[in-house]
Amino acid sequence: MKNFIQKLSRLTVVVLLFGSVLPTRAAFTSLYVFGDGISTTTNNPSAGQYYYGLRRSNGRVWAEVLAQRLGLGANSITNANWSNSSNNWSYYGQYSPNLVTNLNSFHTPSDAANALFIVWVNNADFVGDMGNIYPSLNIVTWTNAINQSLNNHWRVITNLYYAKGARTLIMPKAVDITETPQYDYYPAASKSFIRQRVIDFNVAFTTLINQARTSLPGITIYEPDFFALLDDVLVHASNYGLTNVLSSGQSIDVLEDSLANKSLNGPGANYIFWDAVDPSAKLHEVMADVAQQIISPVQIAQITALAGSNRLNLANVPVGLNGSVEGSTNLALANWTAITVTNGGTANIVTITSANTAQFVFVPTPPSWGVDTNNIVVSANSGSTGGGIAPGPGGTVVVTALQFYRLRFPYAWVWP
Repeated sequence: MKNFIQKLSRLTVVVLLFGSVLPTRAAFTSLYVFGDGISTTTNNPSAGQYYYGLRRSNGRVWAEVLAQRLGLGANSITNANWSNSSNNWSYYGQYSPNLVTNLNSFHTPSDAANALFIVWVNNADFVGDMGNIYPSLNIVTWTNAINQSLNNHWRVITNLYYAKGARTLIMPKAVDITETPQYDYYPAASKSFIRQRVIDFNVAFTTLINQARTSLPGITIYEPDFFALLDDVLVHASNYGLTNVLSSGQSIDVLEDSLANKSLNGPGANYIFWDAVDPSAKLHEVMADVAQQIISPVQIAQITALAGSNRLNLANVPVGLNGSVEGSTNLALANWTAITVTNGGTANIVTITSANTAQFVFVPTPPSWGVDTNNIVVSANSGSTGGGIAPGPGGTVVVTALQFYRLRFPYAWVWP
C-alpha cells in the first residue's frame, strides 16, 4: 500500500483560509530506457506465442507501466533520437560495455533536461559474469568484474549528463540473480557467494550514484531498491497478489512449470517469474508502482473548505491505478476507515479514478465540536483544537473534529 497522510490541525486552518499549496514535482516530458531483457519492448526477435509481442514477459514491462503512471502514456515505437528504433533501447544481453557503445547512437533530445532516463543493465552484467567467470569463485576475479561494471556505469552517467543533456535518471539496484529459477539448482555455497557479490556491487553502486549527485550540478538520480523488493516478494508473495510457486523448494517460472494452460492471461499470470530469468507482467507492475512512488509520490497538495466539504487537490496520482480516501481521528493503524459520501440514503466510498496525475475529490467535513458565535476557534473537551473549519448558520464558524486523511492505492493488475 502506498499512502500520503495529511494532518488537519491548527496549521490546516491556515491552509483552508489562505489556500497554501504543497510543492509538487514538475511533470516529465518523455521517458528514455536503456536496459536489458527485463526492460525491453521492441529490440528483440519474437520469442513466440508465450510472450507478449517482443517483450520477455506475458504483458507490459515495468518501464511501460511507469510511463503510464507518470502520465506519459505508452512509449512510441519509433523515435527520431535513435538511429535504431523506439525510445526504449533495451535487449537481452545488453551488458554495460554494450551500453557505453550504444549511447553513441543516441541523438540528444530537445527535451533532455525535462525527460526521465532509465538505466538498468547491472543485472545483465552479473548474468554475463555467471557465463564468463563461474564456476570460479575467485574473489579477485569477481571484484575486478564488479569494478569494471561500476566504471562503465559511471561512463554512462557522465555521457548522458554532459553529451546528452540528461538531468533525471532512474538507476535501480541489481537484484540477487540467484533467486531466479535460472539458478535454482546451483550449489548453495555458490549462490551465497554470488549474492554477497551483488550486495557488494550495490553498496559501491550507491556510492557511485552519490558521487554523481555531488559532482554533477543539477542531476537527480533515483535508485529503486529492487534487490530488497524481490527478497520481500519471494517471502510475502500474497501481499503483492502473487504466488511463489515452488518445485522441490525452489521458485519455478510459468514456462518451466507443468501448467497445461500457459496463456498470457492464464493461471500463470499470478506467478512471480514468467520464464527462468524474467518477471511476470504482474510483478513488472509492482516494480513500476514502487519506482513511481519514489520518483513522484502521490500527495494531497491542497485542502480547501467548500460548501460543507473539504476539497482535496491531489498531485502525482498514479495513472491507471485507482484508489480511495481514508480518514481517521488519530494515526493508529487500526482506526483508518474508508471515507464515504451519502447520496440518496446510500453511503458510497470516496474513490479516485486515476485518469490524470492531477485530480481533486470532495470529502465531507468532520463532525463539528461546537459553534462559536464570536468566530473564535473552540477547543474540544480534550483540549485539542479542531481539524478544520466550515461556515455555520448566521455567520458563525463551526469548528470540526481533528481529522487525518490518507490516500490508498492498492496494487492491482489488468492484462496486459
